[in-house]
Amino acid sequence: MVMATFSTGGSNPIHGRDPGPAPPNTRQFLQSSFQPGFQAGSNPFLNGHAFSGTNGPYNSGCVVYFVPYPTPSGMPMAQLQARNFTTPPRVPRALPAIEPAMPAANMTNSNGGVGCEPGYNYFFPPEHTKIIVMQCNTPPWRLPANATFPTIACHISTKTTIAELMAGFGAINPEKHKNSVTEVIQKGNGGWVKGLSFSGAEKKELKQTVGEVGWDKTRSGLPGQKPVIYLYFTRG
Repeated sequence: MVMATFSTGGSNPIHGRDPGPAPPNTRQFLQSSFQPGFQAGSNPFLNGHAFSGTNGPYNSGCVVYFVPYPTPSGMPMAQLQARNFTTPPRVPRALPAIEPAMPAANMTNSNGGVGCEPGYNYFFPPEHTKIIVMQCNTPPWRLPANATFPTIACHISTKTTIAELMAGFGAINPEKHKNSVTEVIQKGNGGWVKGLSFSGAEKKELKQTVGEVGWDKTRSGLPGQKPVIYLYFTRG
């Protein structure tokens, strides 16, 4: 007998997986416990086996059979058949922990979990830029040469406004002028210089997108393209 689990919920690199239950009447995918990442219907090693859904995290009472069927290559594949599939109602859960340096790391869904709604995918914007956020208490251009500090690296949609960017990295002090984002440029020999900067008090400028101010898809760091963007945020 082969055991399986339902693949639901979402995840992100800071808080990991959200194993929240699926919405009602949502068709789920199944994974083998010894073949992570495979859909059961395309795994030839599961032919002829069956398992009970009562052992899964939702206790659904579902019984699934893997029935061999021929393929053009002659190798038997597995076909998924299910009956009596039901899912329990979703229940409230605690809100995810917020990372103060990057609240945008969370996508809180209506189930209270992290990531997309269970059973939903995310439609990614077509163009992104690469940003590395420097996490240091002293502005990088005031640090000694070759100073070290933690960073956060992100792909960000070029349609993101400066205001959204600042809020996404926690620059949300009610005293607007204390919020800022500044591009930091390498000057060589381990040093940095201050570049383009925006204040939270600049209402007109904050409506611009990152792509419009030059933080666009060409800032990839790849050969023949512009360097990756380094940013420093202040929050008060």
